[in-house]
Amino acid sequence: MVLSVDMDAFSLAHRAEWDQLGKLVRRRRRLTGAEADELVRLYQRASTHLSQLQASAGADPVGVARLATLVARGRSAVTGAHVPSWQIVARFVASDFPAAVYRARWWWLTASVASIVVAVATGWWIARSPGVQSALLPPAEAKALVQQQFKGYYTASPAAAFAAQVWTNNAWVAAQALIFGILLGIPTVFVLLENAVNGGVDAGYLFAHGKGTLFFSLILPHGMLELAAVFLAAAAGLRLGWTVIDPGGRRRGQALAAEGRSTVTIAVGLVAVLAVSGVIEAFVTPSSLPTWARIGIGAIAVSAFLGYSLGLGRRAVAAGRTGDIEYAPDELPVA
Repeated sequence: MVLSVDMDAFSLAHRAEWDQLGKLVRRRRRLTGAEADELVRLYQRASTHLSQLQASAGADPVGVARLATLVARGRSAVTGAHVPSWQIVARFVASDFPAAVYRARWWWLTASVASIVVAVATGWWIARSPGVQSALLPPAEAKALVQQQFKGYYTASPAAAFAAQVWTNNAWVAAQALIFGILLGIPTVFVLLENAVNGGVDAGYLFAHGKGTLFFSLILPHGMLELAAVFLAAAAGLRLGWTVIDPGGRRRGQALAAEGRSTVTIAVGLVAVLAVSGVIEAFVTPSSLPTWARIGIGAIAVSAFLGYSLGLGRRAVAAGRTGDIEYAPDELPVA
């Protein structure tokens, strides 16, 4: 038996519920617990109404289509629309990660310049101070560092194992710089200082013994990309720490949550970046390629990363992306 429904009367009786469902769907990212429960209840009722209208002989097709659209939007808000995982990954690579990087660009630049200045100053001081060199390392150990250990570090293990070791170590340094941001960024500054001073110490000893060219030939191929990643991690941590101090007109908890999610976006992206730098360090840095070729590979890698992250990031930010996963569409990845 096919029922007949007066569409005008039916719509008038349930219009308030449908309108409320529409409002809750539009505000789905900012609902309280009670509003979320109401959203589920109204979605279920609207689904029942749609079934009744679809089974009716007198329902207006236009009205049924509008209600079907509302029910579909309600279903998306309640359960999430299913999209292939590759689309989620593609969106992350094309917009979310670059947007998060671009928003941290000035912190990134500041962390990079400050670290390089500290490293250069440390290296210059040690290279020109024989007394400091003797105080830091006995002459025999300094000689071993310059003649064997610095270069031998890159060939002490099989390339594949060394790449995994380097990636793990660099990921740990980057993680420290990111995580410590929550403590006002103060520990992040110390991580940067330690990294810069260690590099400056090695440079100082090698330059003092006439091995400056060797230092750059072994550091630059992988170091350009590796340091760019570490500086970016520190920048994200410092930005997060500053948010604790100045939430920028937002409630502190809300601002910290948003920046924290963007920081996670950067952390996930840096996993891949550091993996690439690890491969270069293991397979390119100690290789028999000419110095210009090894440094050229490193320059191409860091240039590609900068062009990708800042170029796509600028467009993504202009389009309203922030790297905050809260603002991603209501979708659930599926295989």
